[in-house]
Amino acid sequence: MVYWKGGLLRIGRFGGAETAADCNGKEERMAGLEGLHGKASRLSMLAVGLAVILACCLTAGLSGCSCSSDQGKQDNKQAEQKKEPVKEPEKEKKVEDKAVPNVVGMTKDDAQRVVADAGFKVGAVSEEESAEVAAGMVLKQSQKAAEQASAGSTVDLVISKGVKKDPVQTTVPDLTGMTQTQAEDALAKANLVPKAGDPVFKDGVGAGKVFSQSVAAGASVEEGTTVGFIAALSKEVAAVPSVVGLAKDAAASTLANAGFNVDTVEAYNASVAGTKVDRGTTVNLTLEEPYTQGTTEGEAL
Repeated sequence: MVYWKGGLLRIGRFGGAETAADCNGKEERMAGLEGLHGKASRLSMLAVGLAVILACCLTAGLSGCSCSSDQGKQDNKQAEQKKEPVKEPEKEKKVEDKAVPNVVGMTKDDAQRVVADAGFKVGAVSEEESAEVAAGMVLKQSQKAAEQASAGSTVDLVISKGVKKDPVQTTVPDLTGMTQTQAEDALAKANLVPKAGDPVFKDGVGAGKVFSQSVAAGASVEEGTTVGFIAALSKEVAAVPSVVGLAKDAAASTLANAGFNVDTVEAYNASVAGTKVDRGTTVNLTLEEPYTQGTTEGEAL
């Protein structure tokens, strides 16, 4: 009889005593059943393991396909990029070299023109004292003459200021009583610059004689200083015109045109008409008082 007991499939008989043979056969059958059960368990575990491995393979396969797809796209993109022509960087144009001109000893204007004509630019221009090169001439240049340099580069110039000399002092001569020509000669000998002013009438001074100078005689000044002077006009004798009966302005104009200075005073009567005096003498006009009878107000006597 086959029956279940203790979770195992068993074979035996119900009731009655078992023989030894029965017991031995029973044990053999039990051992066989246990072996079958162990094999079933191992097969079950093997099936589960295979299922897990299969699942992993499927997952890995899908992931690999995705990765392969992405990698393929990237490879295609790189291939397309390789097909595009690569632009080579533009080569810089080589600047032509030229010979630097020699401008030492030239004037500033000439040097600038020569430098520009040679294809260069004039840079900084400075000044420096020199005993060898005359003032206003180029003393130095930043790039040596005949040296090869890039066209368009700058050439700095140094202009000579000459030698600074201490000012020389000289004494101003006394020009009083000299003629204009004599005064100019005296100032020139003293290395001074003469400057004659307009001559004027001066009482007590002979015509054409110097009576005034801008720098005092005997003064010590630098050579080249300007000294002005004024000579007197010659006096002329002229008759005083008659202005009696003329209005004040008309009388003053008449006297001024005759070479006289005019001053006005008020008095009842005075006359110098016809008198001969030095030209430039002041003639006083005497105007009649407004209340005096027989004359018009503002008329000269």
